[in-house]
Amino acid sequence: MKNKHQIEIDSQIFIPNVDPEELFVKSKLAKYLNPNEYTILNDIMLPSDNGNTKNSQIDHIVISRYGIFCIETKSDAGMISGDSHGKTWIKDLYGKQYQMYSPIRQNYGHVKALEKTIGAKRLRTDIISLVILPSAEKTLIIGADGVGNDCYAIEKIESYKPQIYSSVECHEFIDRINGANILDKPTRTEHKREVDSLIADSILK
Repeated sequence: MKNKHQIEIDSQIFIPNVDPEELFVKSKLAKYLNPNEYTILNDIMLPSDNGNTKNSQIDHIVISRYGIFCIETKSDAGMISGDSHGKTWIKDLYGKQYQMYSPIRQNYGHVKALEKTIGAKRLRTDIISLVILPSAEKTLIIGADGVGNDCYAIEKIESYKPQIYSSVECHEFIDRINGANILDKPTRTEHKREVDSLIADSILK
């Protein structure tokens, strides 16, 4: 299930400027997940109707016959603690504590956008949400089963068996995602401003 999608280079087409942590996770997923079993899509922006932003930018999507995985990568370091249902988490770094918006909440909107793009009726099980914090010294998130470092995420993905989708269905999912992917540079820039504002407002409230 190779991903043949190519990005056209144009002044109005988005040219990826990816966070180093996202590049790290991208390389880890590509290195350790069998390409004959898993297709990895990176930096995908899909239309969204979650009421907060017009679009959802998804760091990584893994498509397989065993399930579909929607992954949010965060660069936060230190010890990360919180609750899976909480709006904010705590980052403890060098003895100081900082609030951060819950990546689980952020990824929920991504999952819903991905579900809409694929088509809920085509899904035989829920899309699996994963949050990867490769630079975190430790994570302690109460009630969360899908939060950890890159090694944890890869083990989690590979633990899903047996097969629930055919190869034909997986290719159809990939085509739908790539077909809906928004590459327009101004749209992506505006989305980043929306997300930054939303996260800032959520932490202050």
